[in-house]
Amino acid sequence: GVLDMAGNAAEWVQDWYNPNDYRTATLTNPQGPERGAIKAMRGGSWLKPAISLRTTDRDWGTMDSRPSGTGFRCARDAY
Repeated sequence: GVLDMAGNAAEWVQDWYNPNDYRTATLTNPQGPERGAIKAMRGGSWLKPAISLRTTDRDWGTMDSRPSGTGFRCARDAY
């Protein structure tokens, strides 16, 4: 299993980022915008305040940025 993963690093995800996208997105598996200039990150790292350690915390970065405390996780859909 997977244990104790919160707070180690914020993680890049596949989705493009749009701060207003969740207003109209589906509730189940929202895909985010089809394209964009900035990518989404989820969760928080030990460098951020405790409120950012939630998996629902969203942040963003440009494709060429390397924010401290950010990593990535390889994943695939379960279906």
